Amino acid sequence: MSPQQRKQPSPPNWGGQVIWVALLISLLIWAFWGTGRFGSSSVTISYTAFEDPLGSGNVSRVTLTGHEIQGQLKKAAEEKKSDGSTQKYTKFLTYVPAVGDNTLLPTLKSQNVEIDVHPETHSSWAPLLIYLLPILLIGAVGYFIFKRLQTQGRGSVGRSN
Repeated sequence: MSPQQRKQPSPPNWGGQVIWVALLISLLIWAFWGTGRFGSSSVTISYTAFEDPLGSGNVSRVTLTGHEIQGQLKKAAEEKKSDGSTQKYTKFLTYVPAVGDNTLLPTLKSQNVEIDVHPETHSSWAPLLIYLLPILLIGAVGYFIFKRLQTQGRGSVGRSN
């Protein structure tokens, strides 16, 4: 092949890739920020561990959503981790036992805890999207790499030269 017949490689078209990357970053931010996982400093504690600060008047506010209790303490408490270390926290997350606790609301009221209640949401597509997002992201990155190699003339997949 003579030098005149060789194709000059065209510069890569980044327009489509930038849109896809921006879309994926937006989805990631939405997935983590929208679900409260982004920047959350809450410590998941047992219901028994929640009862201790509640009984001593150390809980300032709670948000009840279904069986989930998210709350704020007045003063930091310590939670013992499984590795033996302790972690201080003021924001916590726990769950009401499935059998319920008929004394929870009267105790919260008697301790002057600010109570916020939200309905439980049953969105079936949101958790599915969150779990599928990494797979979609890996697939999109693989697709962009494949297309870039193909435009550079190295990705002659399925063709013989």
